[in-house]
Amino acid sequence: MSRLNPILAASAQSTEAYQQAIAQSSAAS
Repeated sequence: MSRLNPILAASAQSTEAYQQAIAQSSAAS
C-alpha cells in the first residue's frame, strides 16, 4: 500500500504519532 500511496501511508504514521503524543501529554498531566 505504501508503494501505491506513500502520502497516505505517511499521513497515517503522522496521525499515529500525533495520537501517541496526545496520550503521553494527557498521561503526564
